[in-house]
Amino acid sequence: MNKSISIACLTSDLLGGRSFSINYHLLLMIRGLIDNFDVFGIYIYNFKINDTIQYSFNNIQKDFNIYLPTDKVRVIEVDKMENIEISRNLAKYEIVYSHLYIWSDALLNAKRINSNLKIVSTIHSIVMMEYITNKQRKWIGFDNFLRLQKITLAISDHIIFVSKYEKENARRLHGDIIKNSTYYYPVPEINTVKNRINTYKISKYSDLKLLFSGRWEYRKGIEQLIDCYFQCYAKYKMKLEILSDYNYLENYYNLFRSPVVKDKYTCLIACGAIQMIKWKRSREEYLEFLQQENSIAIVPSLYDPFNITAFDCITLGTPLVLSRFCGIEELVPDSCDLIYKVNSYDPESIYEGIMTISNRLLQSNFLKMERLNYTVKDSISVLVKVLNEIISSS
Repeated sequence: MNKSISIACLTSDLLGGRSFSINYHLLLMIRGLIDNFDVFGIYIYNFKINDTIQYSFNNIQKDFNIYLPTDKVRVIEVDKMENIEISRNLAKYEIVYSHLYIWSDALLNAKRINSNLKIVSTIHSIVMMEYITNKQRKWIGFDNFLRLQKITLAISDHIIFVSKYEKENARRLHGDIIKNSTYYYPVPEINTVKNRINTYKISKYSDLKLLFSGRWEYRKGIEQLIDCYFQCYAKYKMKLEILSDYNYLENYYNLFRSPVVKDKYTCLIACGAIQMIKWKRSREEYLEFLQQENSIAIVPSLYDPFNITAFDCITLGTPLVLSRFCGIEELVPDSCDLIYKVNSYDPESIYEGIMTISNRLLQSNFLKMERLNYTVKDSISVLVKVLNEIISSS
């Protein structure tokens, strides 16, 4: 490819907040662009949704070992995505790479202005699937979110999903409007924490600590986990640590639909069985949380296009109870001693997974985590292939 190109990238909350992982995926793509194409300018259009900036652009790059040249990457802050001036600006680029469907109205107008504009969109979750998973609890703005995502799916020249599982969800729910699409796994790198292997010192069940790390808990099985954990504590006095930023933990009770499970949670909190921990803004601190001795991580997602926590646990050697409704499950072998896959809609299945891993740890101190045969380079190669096709056709 000989010609030099300029690309606009669309995101929100570039400096962290609840879009942290999405912006990691964005930086991964930009690094692939810079390393593989003749790019004279990458312009990141950022719309700020959260009021509080809790992270810096440089810190995100440092944490994930992704450094972008300042002479080629420029950040443009915008106040309103639907502003016609924004659409005119986007129409001037050859390629627009969108990471959030909330930009779809601006993209639709840009496409009307310039029919030759190529749009590539990464879809990180299916709105309809989230709605179904949440048992159709009323969402504020759900109809508008669904409209925006449908526009994105319809006008994109290529759609990238973050697992095969997620691509199949989209085909099942929106097959009539999806054109060219592919999938990849946006895996992170771990650079600062040593792998913990063979350090288990377990002689009884009460030595074990269960770890839950996640945001968007309603789709990550927190209700089923608490229902299951009540039995773990009552029988074996296992402890549970929950790392979350659900409104900084003040409104955690509101996550539970079942009054029975809410009562169980209240009792477990009152007796000190559960420790609630605010979300770690530093990736190094978060990795240390996942790497505690004698711990088992629980990822009981009801719906999860991809899960960085699960990938990190596997890389760190942390025993893992993993939902089968999670995109990363596609990379995980069924034979690993330290990973047990469960039906996360069934608390008894989660309990079976916890007890199976616990018994293996009690019986042997020489269990090893199986490595996943997928790397950051594999992620980038998929992105490069898609962009090559787009650029060649433009």
